[in-house]
Amino acid sequence: MRALVAARENGGVLVTLCSACYHVIKRVNHDMATNVEIRQKVNNYLQLEEPYAGETRVLHYLEVLRDEIGWEKLAQLVSHPLKERRLALIMAVCCSDREQF
Repeated sequence: MRALVAARENGGVLVTLCSACYHVIKRVNHDMATNVEIRQKVNNYLQLEEPYAGETRVLHYLEVLRDEIGWEKLAQLVSHPLKERRLALIMAVCCSDREQF
């Protein structure tokens, strides 16, 4: 919630790289926008100067690349394409995923 409020106060957009964090933050934001009971309880608990009602746009980094920048524009910006290179997938573990390992 505090991240959502901070994002609202700094442009209204919150971008995350972690899929798990994105899912949780997006759900919380939706609940705050649509569920009066939850919104009231959370705002009463946080005692914010201005109550929060789900105003922040929550985006995953891939949504930014796809929807805000666009694949075509991104392709134009690539200076060193990865053609004919061997790549390995590396899994970055977010703070919320650590308990699984």
